[in-house]
Amino acid sequence: MILRFSPQRSIVTGQGVTGNRMGVSDHLSQTRIQPVSPANRREAVSVLLTGNGDHLANAAEADALLAAPDQASRGRLWAAYEGDSIRASALLVPCAGRTAMCFVSPVRDEHRIALTASLARTACNAQATQDTRIIQALLSPNAHLERRALTDAGFVQLASLAYMSCTIDGPAGDTSIDGEGVAATTWSEGHRDLFIRAIQASYEQTLDCPALVGMRRMDDVIDSHKATGKFTPDLWTVWHRDGDPVGVMLLNPVSSTDSVELVYLGLSAASRRRGLGAKMVLYGLKQAKQRGAGEMILAVDQNNTPAVGLYKTLGFRTKTRKLAMLFALPEAAS
Repeated sequence: MILRFSPQRSIVTGQGVTGNRMGVSDHLSQTRIQPVSPANRREAVSVLLTGNGDHLANAAEADALLAAPDQASRGRLWAAYEGDSIRASALLVPCAGRTAMCFVSPVRDEHRIALTASLARTACNAQATQDTRIIQALLSPNAHLERRALTDAGFVQLASLAYMSCTIDGPAGDTSIDGEGVAATTWSEGHRDLFIRAIQASYEQTLDCPALVGMRRMDDVIDSHKATGKFTPDLWTVWHRDGDPVGVMLLNPVSSTDSVELVYLGLSAASRRRGLGAKMVLYGLKQAKQRGAGEMILAVDQNNTPAVGLYKTLGFRTKTRKLAMLFALPEAAS
């Protein structure tokens, strides 16, 4: 997402889809895409979760979505109609830091790629009026048709993410990071600038989702990290020497579990390859254990091989993988 682009606001007509282009175009001309009315919400949610609107979904997810207050969901649930039937649906969930998550209904065959692409593009572009600037979608690695649909909609691949976890069951090892004049500072609003500078320093030559660098305001980045799990100020730490950031680690407990999430870990370019990353993670594991946590979880860009190797060495194991895709609305870097 280093590339800057302004997504088309018109509905796509099968561009980039294999097969009979005229047939796809004619098919889409009979489709209307619009926000879902209250009367059609249950059918739209059923299509979103199962791909089938004929048999209403009764999963807990459906009940939770249907119970969402109108002010939080208005204009966020969209559908592609053919006649009176919903053929595809999309849900946009607003998140902190002027971001949103996009969920689309299953794409059962290639004929649905263009339809889903049209729907996703229209729904995402509509979020510009909601002060949303970046929209992310997470797909299973084998969701090939959904990936093609989102690509045609204007999404680009951000990263292949590994979701890892580590059981906290033993001594944390050497967690001393205060040598050579290094001091630690935990979060407060008065230290916001220090944390911003530490995160920015860690972006230099980063291998962790490098395409995101420069796409977000730093205050949006902070807000987004705060909203992951339960924000706990004394679990956010910057290590610095003479005021210059060395490293930053952000930990947030996961609500209603005994897990702590490693939301962000970063080192300045000059501080890498000195073993500090391992000590920072061990320090975090010690903090988590002191709070009664039994597990630490994280997500890491699989192309960040030094980080993946570090986590594996410290006992983290990959539980699942997701493909992260990103749709940038105008002024994403403003």
